[in-house]
Amino acid sequence: MTYPVPAKEHFLIGLTGNIGTGKSLVRALLERRGALGIDADWLSRLASMPGTPAFAAILARFGAEILDAGGEIDRRKLADMVFTDAQALKDLEAILHPEVSRASAALAARSPLPVVVIEAIKLLESDLAAQCGSIWVVDADEQTVFQRLQSLRGMSRAEAQRRLARQSPAEEKIRRADVVIRNSGDLKETWAQVAAAWNGLESLPRLPVEYTKLREKLNLLQPSAENAARLGNFLRSCPRSLPALYLQDMVGWPVRGGDWYEDEALLFECLARYYISLKNGNDWTVWDIRHASCGIAMHLSDTGSSHDRLGQSLADIEAFSKFHLCERFVLQADQSAAGLLHNLGYTPLEAPNNPTALRPKAGYNLFTKTCPEVLPIFQGLNGS
Repeated sequence: MTYPVPAKEHFLIGLTGNIGTGKSLVRALLERRGALGIDADWLSRLASMPGTPAFAAILARFGAEILDAGGEIDRRKLADMVFTDAQALKDLEAILHPEVSRASAALAARSPLPVVVIEAIKLLESDLAAQCGSIWVVDADEQTVFQRLQSLRGMSRAEAQRRLARQSPAEEKIRRADVVIRNSGDLKETWAQVAAAWNGLESLPRLPVEYTKLREKLNLLQPSAENAARLGNFLRSCPRSLPALYLQDMVGWPVRGGDWYEDEALLFECLARYYISLKNGNDWTVWDIRHASCGIAMHLSDTGSSHDRLGQSLADIEAFSKFHLCERFVLQADQSAAGLLHNLGYTPLEAPNNPTALRPKAGYNLFTKTCPEVLPIFQGLNGS
């Protein structure tokens, strides 16, 4: 199946904010509204892979000591170097920013979805800002930022302070913002702010009819207290199903302890971050689109022809995900489905090559399908 054609017009939202404010969460919330999300940090990783012009330039500037054992750039070593040297940081940005800007523009131009959100911590310092119809800044109080950086990234308070000192003050970003999202409190409050700001955008292009029909067909759950309760009921009824285990892995249970599906805040977080489809009685699916890869966990009830429903569900999820420019799909399934999956273009996948957050479960295998039509962006940029 080919990809949907690019939208005739695009509206770009530039999303920025200092480290630890929750930009990626807000991008996920915008994706739930129907936007294509572009992560500039991920593009910078692609741009600096071996064989690209940026890789050669970074190596020439910083030396071979920044490489890991596999010959790729060790981002931690490079970060330690540039965040203690202002000139080194400027040199790195001068290498990467033009590459990321060109790649972002290329992806936005290919988007079948008319609204595109570009998340970039240095958005306002780059030429990307001029391309955006609306600038959104995510802000959070200092204590919340430090707590996030310590718990999610393992940073000490001193390291977090060094990182923040190298970024422009939040006040400067807010002065240039069209929309400010305060992300220090309850996720439901953040979702309400995003929804209100989205609805307040004037002359927003309409979502493609086919995309809207797919969302309805998949019966996607939007974040709400009602849907959080509905998801909790599903999890209680089948806590060992693959979608339940997938969500369990991603929310960090049992690290957080307790029966997490009794926690309304965590259930709401699942609805905010992941695509969840409930249909056909007890059939339900969870999938996560991240960096052009889609991890899929599906549970089909024993009623009717489960193989037919598997094929149709995968076709719908693939069609939906291609609107988000997803080019690789990974599914966890019983070996008995291998024949059907082979006919659908899926092949067995070894766990070390898994680009998604799916963790192998006993008795199940990983299968993958690749549709390499979307992201030869750095081939075009580096001439390969």
